[in-house]
Amino acid sequence: MQRNELVVSGLIGDTDVIRFTPGGIPTLSFQLKHQSTQPEVGESVQVALDLMVLALGPVAQALALLPTGSTVLLKGYLTRKHRRSNQLVLRALQFKMLEEE
Repeated sequence: MQRNELVVSGLIGDTDVIRFTPGGIPTLSFQLKHQSTQPEVGESVQVALDLMVLALGPVAQALALLPTGSTVLLKGYLTRKHRRSNQLVLRALQFKMLEEE
């Protein structure tokens, strides 16, 4: 079985307004701002990145209520932004609020 699973934490950044698919499913896209220190070959590597996130359904509705700057842990998978794009987005399936760091 092939796996595509991502767990990442960060701050909610720029957020679009909640939208709805033609079928009425709520969608929300936003930037997740991540900073961490990761171990690599006995050294510490500083990581800072912005990741595009897309959430659907109840997860989108719940995330839309959070203010910019909220710290969250997201679980989901990576996919293309759309069929003809090479830009990756995290499709968030679950989230948990974290204490401010």
